[in-house]
Amino acid sequence: MSEICLECYNEIMGTNDPPDKYVISTDLDVCEECGQLKHIIIREHLWYDMYPKGLKWLCKLVDLLINLFYCFKYSILDFWNIIKFRH
Repeated sequence: MSEICLECYNEIMGTNDPPDKYVISTDLDVCEECGQLKHIIIREHLWYDMYPKGLKWLCKLVDLLINLFYCFKYSILDFWNIIKFRH
C-alpha cells in the first residue's frame, strides 16, 4: 500500500472521510502523493475498533467464533463429500 496522507487519499478517492475512520501514524512521514511530511494512513479501522474498550474483546470473540464456524462448516462439508464419494 502506498503511504499517503488523509487529505491526498480523500482527493484521490473523491471522498471526505474523517480521520477517525483510519488508523493514522503517530510519526510524520513523507506522503508519496504531495511529498510533504504528514501523518500517513496505516490502515482502515476494523469494525470492532469502533467500539469502546469494554466491548472490544467481545466483538473480537464474536469475530473469531464466526470465522471458526465457517472453517468448521466447510471442513465438515468437505469431509462429508469425501465419505459420500467413497461408498
